[in-house]
Amino acid sequence: MVRRLPPGAIWQVIAIGKANMELTAMGLALGGNARVGLEDTLYLRKGELAPSNLALVSRTIRLAEALDLPIASVEEAEAALQLPGTS
Repeated sequence: MVRRLPPGAIWQVIAIGKANMELTAMGLALGGNARVGLEDTLYLRKGELAPSNLALVSRTIRLAEALDLPIASVEEAEAALQLPGTS
């Protein structure tokens, strides 16, 4: 599917439930962005409830860093998505 995207397309993985981390990792490895939060999964890892959105975001940042991917700041994300500044 990724090959069918137009050049320069911005896309993301939305993985809900048990396979959240695995699918997020695959999406990042394929060049996508990740949606992260308690609305998508309640667990930080098998059997361990996430205490907050921050814990889930931090886990995803560590994953992206392990894949040597850049982490966008709020301002960079707004610019990439052509959103008006909200920060």
